[in-house]
Amino acid sequence: MNSKIMKNLITAILFSCTFIMNYNAQTLTDKQKEEHQAVKDLLNKLNSNSERNHNNSNKPEFQKPRDSNVLHKINAHSDRKSYFMNGNKISTDVYNYGGIAPGFGLLRGVNNFVWKDLSYVFQFCPIVGAEVKDANGKKIHIITDGLNDYTSPMLQEINPTGDTLWQWQPLPGYADADQPNMASNPANDDDGDGKPDSWPRNWYNPTLGKYVWPGFLSQNTSNADLELFWSMDDRDNTEFKYFPFPEDSTKKGIGLQVDGRAFQWSNALAENTIFFVYTISNVSGKDLDSVFFGIYGDPDLGGGTPENKDDNGFFIPPYSLDTVDVSNIPVYARSMVYFFDPDMEGNYGLPLGYLGCKFLESPGNTINNFDDDGDGMVDESQEDGRDNDGDWNVDFHDVGIDGIPLTLDEGEGDGLPTAGIQLPNGSLDALYPGEPNFEFTDLDESDQIGLTSFNSWSWSQDKISDDESMWNRSIPGNFGAIQQNTDLVFIFGTGYISRKAG
Repeated sequence: MNSKIMKNLITAILFSCTFIMNYNAQTLTDKQKEEHQAVKDLLNKLNSNSERNHNNSNKPEFQKPRDSNVLHKINAHSDRKSYFMNGNKISTDVYNYGGIAPGFGLLRGVNNFVWKDLSYVFQFCPIVGAEVKDANGKKIHIITDGLNDYTSPMLQEINPTGDTLWQWQPLPGYADADQPNMASNPANDDDGDGKPDSWPRNWYNPTLGKYVWPGFLSQNTSNADLELFWSMDDRDNTEFKYFPFPEDSTKKGIGLQVDGRAFQWSNALAENTIFFVYTISNVSGKDLDSVFFGIYGDPDLGGGTPENKDDNGFFIPPYSLDTVDVSNIPVYARSMVYFFDPDMEGNYGLPLGYLGCKFLESPGNTINNFDDDGDGMVDESQEDGRDNDGDWNVDFHDVGIDGIPLTLDEGEGDGLPTAGIQLPNGSLDALYPGEPNFEFTDLDESDQIGLTSFNSWSWSQDKISDDESMWNRSIPGNFGAIQQNTDLVFIFGTGYISRKAG
C-alpha cells in the first residue's frame, strides 16, 4: 500500500570517510563495546561469505574510458553552477544539478571527493523514480538523476543526438546569476555592496535591513561551518510522453522540485563527514501515487583507473533479511554501506581509508496506525497542525512565521505555534520556515518509513540511463548483495511514496 506522507519529503544522506579507529576500551561502556563488536562480527561474516569477482549479469559489458585531464562540458542549462566545499577534511565540488563530486571531465584525485590526499568518489547524485501513465495510457517508469557520466547515451540520461540532458536542472533565484558559484554561507562580498556575491537579490529582508541566509529550519541562521543551498527540477527530462503540467506541454519529467542543502562541520566529531538534505515537492498538476527517492553512487576509492577496479563493499540493512541477521546490530549502525580496497592503498601507495554512506531520514507514513520509526509516536505528521511531540515552547519558540524573534511578524507572540509558508506550487518558502519545533521545522514529526531498498552492481553491467532497470533495482524490499573486487556502483532509496499535486 502506498504511504500517504507529508507534502515535502525531507531526506538526509551522510557521506563519511574515516580510517579504522583504535578505541580506548576504558572510554567505552560495556554496551558500546558489545555493539561495536557486533558490527565487526557481521562485517567479518559478510567478508567470509562474499563471492570474489562474481558477475551474474546478462547485460553487455562496455569499457569505461580512461580518465580525461581536459574539462569537457556538454550542452546543458546555462544556469548550472558549482561550489568547491572544503569546510572540513573532505574536499569536493557540489553542483546545482545534484552532482556530488565532478564525475566525468575533471582531474582525478584533485577535486573528486578528496580525503587525506586521495580521491574516493567518481560522482553521487539524488535519483527519483515514479510510475505514471503516459499520453497513450501506458504505464511507464520515469527516472530523473543528475549523473555526469561519460558522454554517451548508453551512460548518461541524454537524448540520442547528445544535445539535451534528461536530468535535473537548476532553478533560477537561488544564486546570483552573474557569477559562477552556488550560494554558500559564509560567502564573500568582494564588491562591497552589502550582498554576499553568490546570493540572489531576493534574499533581502526589509525588516532586518540586510540580506539573510535562508537557513535550514531557521532564517538568518548558520547551521554549519559551511553550507550550500540550491533548487532544481526535472522539467527537461523529456524522454517520455508524460505531461505533468497540463497547461504547458514543453515541461515534462515527473513534475518534481528538489531543494538541496549540503553541510560541513570542522568539529572533530564531524570533520570527516558531509551531510546532504533534500526537500522534494510535487509541483505538477497531477497526483503521484508510486514514487521512490534515493541516491545513486559511483565510488572510486583511491582514484580512477586502475585504482577503482578492486573496490569492495558491505551493506548493513535496516532490518534482518533471510541472508543476514542484524538483530544484535544497533539501529545507528544500520542502513549504511561501506566501501574499501583490499590492499588499503591508493595512488602513489598512499594509505587508503573507508567510504561510508548512511541513510539518515526518510518520509513518513501517516495513515497506517503503526509506529514505523519506533519513536513511541504513531502516524505523526508535519502537516496536521499539531505539535505531535510536544516540544514547541511558548517561552522560546513563539517568534513568528519568519523564525526570527523581535521582528513583529505574523504569529509572533500570539501564544500559538505557527507553521511555515508553502508557495503556490507546493514547495517551501525558505525565507518563511515557520516557528521552531513545529510542522516542517520539526523533523521528529514524521513517522519515517526508513530505507526500503539497496542494490549494487559492477559499473560495466548496467547504466543509469536504463529507467526500467533503475526502477526494478529500487523496488521496496529489494536488498541485494555487493559484488567484490570490481568497479562498484549502487543505488539505495525509500518508497513507495504518494505525492498529491502541489
